[in-house]
Amino acid sequence: MARYNVVLMGKTGVGKSSLGNYLFGNNKFKTGTGKPVTSNGFHSVEFDLQGLPVTVFDSWGIEADKADQWLRELGKELEKRSTASDPENWFHSVFYCIQ
Repeated sequence: MARYNVVLMGKTGVGKSSLGNYLFGNNKFKTGTGKPVTSNGFHSVEFDLQGLPVTVFDSWGIEADKADQWLRELGKELEKRSTASDPENWFHSVFYCIQ
């Protein structure tokens, strides 16, 4: 069965991990209060959601002084998931969280 991929992104402290826990079940993502909790990169959590294999990628927070580094990490992920790759590898949904 095909896998459904979701990415959570946004500024540090806007609730990306909390939204992931709300939508997909508590304790899948580590949460904090307004300060960085998720380390650099895109961190995947795989699980089954009502019979559908799902991977959620929780990204580290976008910060003004680290925007270049964040964009490089995003570029690496998008390269892996380009339209030249198997559609099962694509990001099928992106949740951009704002405060």
